[in-house]
Amino acid sequence: MKIAYWGCGYLVPNKIAADGGYQIRYSLIKELVKDGHEVHWINDVRDKEIPDTKCCYHSVITNPHYNSFFKEALKKTKNYTNPGTKTKDWYFAEVHGKRDDLPEVDALIMEINTMGLSRYNMVSILHKYSHAGVKCFLYDQDMWGKGTEKDLDNFNIKKENVWFLTPYSTKCFEQQIVLYYGYDKDCDLSYDYNAKKKYTHFVFIGNDYGKGKKMIKFYAGLPCHIYGKYVKDKEHIKPIIGEDKFLGPLEPQFVVPTLHEYLACIQVTQKKYEQVGLMTQRLNELANANTLCFIDGDIKDAEKFVPEGQVVYSSKEAFNKLVDYLNNGTEYFDRIQKQKEILPTFRQQIHKIYEVIK
Repeated sequence: MKIAYWGCGYLVPNKIAADGGYQIRYSLIKELVKDGHEVHWINDVRDKEIPDTKCCYHSVITNPHYNSFFKEALKKTKNYTNPGTKTKDWYFAEVHGKRDDLPEVDALIMEINTMGLSRYNMVSILHKYSHAGVKCFLYDQDMWGKGTEKDLDNFNIKKENVWFLTPYSTKCFEQQIVLYYGYDKDCDLSYDYNAKKKYTHFVFIGNDYGKGKKMIKFYAGLPCHIYGKYVKDKEHIKPIIGEDKFLGPLEPQFVVPTLHEYLACIQVTQKKYEQVGLMTQRLNELANANTLCFIDGDIKDAEKFVPEGQVVYSSKEAFNKLVDYLNNGTEYFDRIQKQKEILPTFRQQIHKIYEVIK
């Protein structure tokens, strides 16, 4: 089959970019290619060389958010850089239903985001393909799905040809396929089980996005290092946990190697993710790093993603369990291996997409 893929970012791991989703799309596209499908990447090609994939680059976008078709339409407005309050009127007059620059495909996979005018670019692609009878799959990676669902009616998109892919099990859409972020063993770091970790304590990597109370609950008083953007620190967690424990943001290519240097992480997330059971890519990265993962017990379905005993409700519980695992022969290493075996892969799930296309 020919499959169009739209995502805003890079394709290969280890690119220097603020793009936390690169490994998700890399692993998913790799599985599509393994099955013999022709994948058309229909966004700007940022990567100069694409190892391990054979994407057919019919690139219709000349910069990350505006393709040539879109730019020409914008030039027809008096205010080229920002159509402002007339954006929707401009879109219907110059763009809607006029896309003729896209490859013919059997299916579309589109990562949902809402970055400015790229929303209208996405809508125009979705309109074109849904009306052509193409099966369209919207990957709701950051819980933008509900807002996007409204666009299906607002922009006359054929809803019967649209499915939402969700990395969480809660039913939110009429046509929904649960597609958890896939663990990719090819991204594992090699590990010498006789070697000691650089740091004998906990680590957390994530930005200041509504996790303040949980960060305090699980990391205050715990020996740890925290990486991420906490410049504004609206919830004032740095003084409580300790200013010296915050070591700043990391480029994506350093996430897995940094996790590898620590013994364990307690995974916490935003309230809206907790409620639907959205497990972030960090779980797979911890497995790639050979680092133990504990999960906050308030996250729905937490027990599905780690071995029994690694769902915790306090920092003390996590600390005591880590000590027990380390002192009980090979249990610490056995649990890391079990962690890898439990996590879902795209290979185990990809048939769900094929069943709809057929």
